Amino acid sequence: MKTVDNSYLGSSDEANILMEKVKATFINDFSNSNSKDSTKSLRPKATGERHSVTFSSGSFAGCFIALLVSIILRIEARNVMEKEGASYMGTELSY
Repeated sequence: MKTVDNSYLGSSDEANILMEKVKATFINDFSNSNSKDSTKSLRPKATGERHSVTFSSGSFAGCFIALLVSIILRIEARNVMEKEGASYMGTELSY
């Protein structure tokens, strides 16, 4: 906003006159001639951004993916051990 205010657009008398006309039209047509309510509508307060939701969902997604990969690897390792584990570990019975 500082850059806009310092530019020609922000300091021009023509732009200021147009802004006042738009404000007057808005007050008359949309806010029942109540300038206080119209000012709130024209320049609403900025809402604070909440990054905790983004952080939490990202952390949850990352942990879920890591858990899913570890479960899949565990299942695959168990299948390999069932097929080849007995001969690899030397637990075969030989007669």
